Amino acid sequence: MLELIHAWTTAGGPPGFRTVSRTPDISDATAELLITRSGLDVCYPGVASPVIAHRTLHMDGGLMSVLTRISQTPGPSPERPGRVAHHIVLAADQRPDYGPVDLLARGSFLTSFAEPRKIEPFQLPKSVEPADTVGIDDAWIDLICRRLASRNCTTILTPPTLRCDRVLASIAAAMPELGWLMTFVLGTDKHPDTALLRVVEIGSPAADRLSCTGEGLIFSLADTPPQHPKTASSEAVAGEPDQPTPLRLESAPGIPTAMLVLGGIAIIAVVIAIATLGGWLQ
Repeated sequence: MLELIHAWTTAGGPPGFRTVSRTPDISDATAELLITRSGLDVCYPGVASPVIAHRTLHMDGGLMSVLTRISQTPGPSPERPGRVAHHIVLAADQRPDYGPVDLLARGSFLTSFAEPRKIEPFQLPKSVEPADTVGIDDAWIDLICRRLASRNCTTILTPPTLRCDRVLASIAAAMPELGWLMTFVLGTDKHPDTALLRVVEIGSPAADRLSCTGEGLIFSLADTPPQHPKTASSEAVAGEPDQPTPLRLESAPGIPTAMLVLGGIAIIAVVIAIATLGGWLQ
């Protein structure tokens, strides 16, 4: 397991963002990759929602699970807040039985940093309680889960009343079989890599940027949920949900059916006459 913490600090040089903790055996290339994924859209005068992510990235010769939590912290002034980014890198044989969603929710990731402070190495819990979920319409859950099962990348916009992490937990709870295949980036549109799921809050800078670019398929949980297929079928043909709607041929408005029939016969006669004349001329 590898660990890197990148945060606002006043120690070790001029005030600024620097690596404040790093496992000795982490390579410079891996450290640089994690540092580039340590950004946060800071919010003033409020507090930005945290960035929470699980990505699978090639580093140090293998495919690794990279778990990230980035939180806004006090900075040099109220107008210039700081942030702390905590990254954990796990090889395939280091992944615990519980999934990345529960680990990020209950794994004691660093959310604040102040000097002087000794940072204890991160310890993987033996077990964790499931992450907190939130009530989402079953139609949304069904649609999103079907896309994830098909390995289709999806972006979700959440209203301010729904926390992104709880929306993610609800989806993960509906698909426990996905486990460590569940890759996601919450709270930002930057560095999505190959994440299956991206969740941002409506009105956030990330949501504004996504709406301008029109990138990918985007669902807004503030909209009316899609109609369940069974419900749609039963409403289309009342009393006969399993029967297809009969196909009916109707004449054009204002034109009697008899006239349409006569017109069709006349057209056929003209075609036959032209064909006969063409044969005589040859």
